[in-house]
Amino acid sequence: MKATVSSVEDLPEALRSEYEERDGKFYLKLEGDPHGYVKASELAEANSKLTKLTEFRDNNIGLKKQIDQLTAKYDGIDPEEHKALKAKIDELEKRGVKGGDDVATMVQKGVEIAVTPLKVKLQELEEENKQAKETLAKRDIESMLTKEALKAGVTESAMSDYLRRGLEVFRMDDGKPLAMNGETPLFCKENPAKPLTIEEWVAGLSDEAPHLFKPSKGGGAEPGPGGPKDPSTYDRNNDQDFLGNLEDIAKGKMQPRMP
Repeated sequence: MKATVSSVEDLPEALRSEYEERDGKFYLKLEGDPHGYVKASELAEANSKLTKLTEFRDNNIGLKKQIDQLTAKYDGIDPEEHKALKAKIDELEKRGVKGGDDVATMVQKGVEIAVTPLKVKLQELEEENKQAKETLAKRDIESMLTKEALKAGVTESAMSDYLRRGLEVFRMDDGKPLAMNGETPLFCKENPAKPLTIEEWVAGLSDEAPHLFKPSKGGGAEPGPGGPKDPSTYDRNNDQDFLGNLEDIAKGKMQPRMP
């Protein structure tokens, strides 16, 4: 049976009563939403969050390219050159190379003229590299925090507050997120020898600041009476299940679970 028809005249008489007219068309009377149906508002919200994750990734790639470009731009500049030139001046002064032409002074000025642009460029490169690395590290932390926020059900309106809190706790250390309270490392409560992870921090935040999270619908995460959940399906009525599998859903790897 078709879900929508323009006219019931072509339908068998026995089926005509199963359709109702709305806006000039006839719709099959159904209880609930058809299998695989996704509301436009839910799809728009999922696409918006997926776009933000993509932007984080693209920004990180762009910053990495900037660092590589800066490194290539100043390749070949040797800071040891300055030390070598300064040593030559000291040697000339010890030998008493002075006089009307004041050779030492001329050499010193020549060295300063040659070295000053080099020092400026090195300082600029160091500062640019430092800023780029700090920005890249911040982007990495924001990306990780956002991924866990989507899983945990942080509301869209509270995302800025949530990220602010997360950036106060986590920093990048050797390519990994490290939880810190000032200069003191933070560890897992259940395993004091294990560093605190973002996932564990988010779990604790839900108790500390529940207003940042969507209200729990309850019961949606438990397996149904038919046995364990099919890993290729998700519960479309459970926000955490939906957001936690957002990437696979967008790629078409997961389908809504039948009730």
